Amino acid sequence: MKCLDDSSINSKILDFNFEEHSDNNYYKQVSIIRNKIKENIRRYLCLDHEEIFLLNNSTHCLLNVIYGLNMHSTSLIVREGSYELYNNITTDSFPRSIPLLTHIDPQTGVVCSLKESDFVLDAAQSVGTIWHHKVAISSKILFFPLHKHLAIQAGLGVLCIKNKNHYPEISKIARISESGTVDIRAYNNALSRCEDNPSVFNVAYFNLMDNEINELENLGFKCITSLNSKTPFVVLQSGFDLDKIPCNKNSIITIKKIGEMMYRFTCYKNGTMNSEPINCNLQLIEYIEGLL
Repeated sequence: MKCLDDSSINSKILDFNFEEHSDNNYYKQVSIIRNKIKENIRRYLCLDHEEIFLLNNSTHCLLNVIYGLNMHSTSLIVREGSYELYNNITTDSFPRSIPLLTHIDPQTGVVCSLKESDFVLDAAQSVGTIWHHKVAISSKILFFPLHKHLAIQAGLGVLCIKNKNHYPEISKIARISESGTVDIRAYNNALSRCEDNPSVFNVAYFNLMDNEINELENLGFKCITSLNSKTPFVVLQSGFDLDKIPCNKNSIITIKKIGEMMYRFTCYKNGTMNSEPINCNLQLIEYIEGLL
């Protein structure tokens, strides 16, 4: 007998085969799967944080942090250089404040220095990347999605808190958010991805040097990303109209237009934290030559 009724989850939209599970309580099954996902990402990403919360996405994680900090009479300051979409977020003004830092800016590729003692880190573009992951996870409070360089599952974000007693209200709020109704199919997909293939790191990177910058400029592409960035993407400015380039999923490199005459080229090759990094500078130049 199913122990859910329509006041809990409407049976007309329930897409879950209870017969495959020993326990037919939807929320209990969600909790079991959620904990397994956390165990996997804790192990694969070498997270030593006391608490890990599985929320809807990075923005959901950030809003939980803001609310939790406000309950400690602490503001979160969105500084210049943070992820552009977060610039419109404002919080109540309190005597105490800490900054939100974007580890790697998705619009420029600029890598932020993490020298401050107390901050919240948007690690969406650094967690799971071969050169920047270890620095990112050293942060006391960080969040990231599972759909970018980890390539695990869309629609899930991770909030990590190193010391739950530092700002305990953040954990309290995140625990409430996490307990809400979620799509068990997304959870099952994430768990399958973790269990079937633990190679969740993006080991590909760009590390453009002066001669390669000059070669790109000769092709009509100006590099916006800093030299020696060792990031999994670079941002290039070009007068070429590349809007309608078809996506080749088999290519190690993909392209996305992110602004007027601005393009982000991303490289991806899955591996583990201990895999050999793959420099994609040459592939980038060959890829661009193939577009022209």
